[in-house]
Amino acid sequence: MPAIYRGKCRACAYQSPLTPARYLALRVGVNEFEPLPHPCESSTLEQLGYTWKRAKRERRLVAVDYLICDRCGNINEQYRAIAHQSCPIVIGGLILSCTACLILLPINPIGRIIAAWVIFWLFGKQYEAYCDRQAEPIQRSLPSLELCDRCNSTQFHPLSSLVNQQSICPACGARELKYYMQGIS
Repeated sequence: MPAIYRGKCRACAYQSPLTPARYLALRVGVNEFEPLPHPCESSTLEQLGYTWKRAKRERRLVAVDYLICDRCGNINEQYRAIAHQSCPIVIGGLILSCTACLILLPINPIGRIIAAWVIFWLFGKQYEAYCDRQAEPIQRSLPSLELCDRCNSTQFHPLSSLVNQQSICPACGARELKYYMQGIS
């Protein structure tokens, strides 16, 4: 369940819209994305003619992070390809690592546990790298955020990192805006 944030400026009483730090979107065309609001992701996918399985198989699911411009306070969107990990493969890695440790190691139970976790961790790192490699071509096809939409700055901070921190207000320009967690979606 994602946290929901709101920015409030002490200098001018500006309030940002309620927003999560990130959201899931469905890529419906070249640089066209439909938000999948939580907790209505499944019904939104159905309205768009997709299922989770089809959206994952066609690699249409994208994470969208909100980044705040350090110069003007504008909220910008950064698109990230999702590395689609498969639970059965991860579970298979755990089973494989435990089985290997039971067969290959002497009777020392602590050594077996440590070795199983090391093997599972190594398997997980290799699988994570594989998923990242699979996501690279998709990431290259997504729009990249290099400049702020409003002021062309290149300095951004993730929205979640600005909670209870002073930030630039997009309305008045004063460094009096603070983001607060308002709840959970």
